[in-house]
Amino acid sequence: MALPAKLSDLPIGSTTTLGQANITTPQPSTTTSTTTNTRSYLDVATATPAPSQVPVVLFSNLPTSTNCVWYKSTSHHSVFFTPPTDSTLTSEFWTALRASVPTAFTLGISLPHCQLLMHELHLTNSTICTKLCSKGFLVGGQTYFPSMGIAPGTKILHISVSQLSYLPSPLLEEAIKTALAAYGTVRKVGLHLHANFFDGTGFAYLE
Repeated sequence: MALPAKLSDLPIGSTTTLGQANITTPQPSTTTSTTTNTRSYLDVATATPAPSQVPVVLFSNLPTSTNCVWYKSTSHHSVFFTPPTDSTLTSEFWTALRASVPTAFTLGISLPHCQLLMHELHLTNSTICTKLCSKGFLVGGQTYFPSMGIAPGTKILHISVSQLSYLPSPLLEEAIKTALAAYGTVRKVGLHLHANFFDGTGFAYLE
């Protein structure tokens, strides 16, 4: 996923239509003396589901790692991890990591400097990064999942979508992906459920 891409910024005030419904993209708000319902970019980008809403993934080509935290890479293809603090597992950890990545795909490693214990492993391509973060590797009966690195120059946007059409899942997925494709690569699309029913809102990750 870490491949750098030439991205076009979201145009200010743009709205994409899905059938009779709209996907509202983040837009900056302006301060006026009158009351307005306009939501600022920060409001939309950081919006979280209401307590009664349950997010579910409709589509994703992101790694299936349990670790959702990504870090800014210093190279185009890298993953981040923290070795176990238990010294009895140190040797087993490095052996398992080494076995998980063929030597031909390994470029090197950056040891911790600013963040305690955080290591950055530099690899040759995004495919091997995704595979390592998705499958992880077993150490002492526990599976370790490295975190994906975000390549220099790459932007990841998390946006909220609303007023979605009520369509079968395959059609809704395709409609959302098509509508957002102009703004970047659609990496993930999710919906919000209320009492196990789709409520017409959701979210998306764009690269």
